[in-house]
Amino acid sequence: MGSGFRFKCNNCGGEYTVLLGVGFAFPSEYEKVNEDVKHGEYGEEWKTLINSEEFIQADAEKYFFHCGGCGYWKEDYGLSLYAPNNVESLRKKQYGIKTVEEWGYVPYAIFGKTLIGNTNPDFHILKKRIHRCPECNRAMKKHTYEQLLKRLYNDDSFTIKCPKCGEKLEVEGGAIRWD
Repeated sequence: MGSGFRFKCNNCGGEYTVLLGVGFAFPSEYEKVNEDVKHGEYGEEWKTLINSEEFIQADAEKYFFHCGGCGYWKEDYGLSLYAPNNVESLRKKQYGIKTVEEWGYVPYAIFGKTLIGNTNPDFHILKKRIHRCPECNRAMKKHTYEQLLKRLYNDDSFTIKCPKCGEKLEVEGGAIRWD
C-alpha cells in the first residue's frame, strides 16, 4: 500500500499531491523502471552497471526528495542499484506460480526498510543513486513516507516550499492511503 500527502499553499493557492511507496501496480511499474534503466533513460553509468551482471535491479519505490539548501522537492524513484547476494539461489526463488529462472527476470523487489527494519535479504547495494537538486546541484535527502511524516509533524525547521511562489506549504487533511 502506498501513502502520501496533499499540500496547499495559503499564499498562491497551489495544491500538490505526493504519493510514495508502492501500490498494486508495482510489478508492472517495477518492470518499466528497470527496463528504462537498462535502455539508458537514467544515464549511461546506470545502463552500464545494470547490464554488467545478471539480475541487478533498480529501486523502483517512490520517495520524497528534498533539498536542504534551496527547498526544492520532488517525488521520484529511488533508483539505487542492487545486486543479488547469490545468483543461483535467486534463480530458484518463487514469485507467484514461477521461479525467477522460469520468469527469466526478477518480477519485483523492494529494497527499502520494511516495517520490522530489515532490508531485502536477497540483494546488497551495488551503487547508491544520489538525486541532485536541479536548482542548486546539492545532494537531496531521500525520505520514505514514515520519515516525511515524522519531519512534517515533529521538526519545526523542516519546510516544504511551494514551487510557484516559494512560500511554505501546509499539509491539507490527513495522510493519503492508496491501493
